Amino acid sequence: MNGAIQKLWAEVKANRDFIFVQTLSGNVIALPDPKGKSFFLSPVSPDNELGASLLQALAASRMIDPEDEPGFFDVKGRAAEKYNEWVAATMARFSYKRKSDLFDRMKFCFVDVVEGVLTIYPSHRDRRGAWTSKGITKEHHVTLAYNSCPDAVGAALRLALERCKGKV
Repeated sequence: MNGAIQKLWAEVKANRDFIFVQTLSGNVIALPDPKGKSFFLSPVSPDNELGASLLQALAASRMIDPEDEPGFFDVKGRAAEKYNEWVAATMARFSYKRKSDLFDRMKFCFVDVVEGVLTIYPSHRDRRGAWTSKGITKEHHVTLAYNSCPDAVGAALRLALERCKGKV
C-alpha cells in the first residue's frame, strides 16, 4: 500500500429517533471497523456534537491491506454478522418491535476524506435497508475541509441528511 492515497471513511444512519455515526475502514471497499468509533446521537444534538462525533469516527478509520487482515473483507461473513448484530442491538435499544420500525424513514450518508477534503454523500432509499445514488448528483454532495471546526462539520452533516431522497 506504499504510495496509496490515504483515505478516511465513515457512515451515518439517521431516523426519527437517532443519528448513528460509525468508522469505516478498508482499501478498495470500506466496511464497519470493530476497532473504530461509533456514536448514537439524538436527532436534535447540536451541530458541534454531530461534527465532533463524525470527526472522531473518521480519525479512527484505517487503510487495511487485505493481505494483512483478509478476514476484515469477509462481506458475507464478518460484515454481515456485524450488521445483523447492529440491527438487533439497535432494535432493542430503541424498543422497536419490527425491523421495519427501525428502517422507517431512515437516511444514509457515506463520508470520506481524501487529500484533506471531507465529502458527505447523501443517498436515495429504494426499499427498506437499501440505499443507492439514484437521483443523487454531485450538487447534492456536501464538501468542506477536513480541518473544519466541529460546528461546520455537524452543519454539513445535517445538510447532507436533508438531501437524502427516496422513501425517507
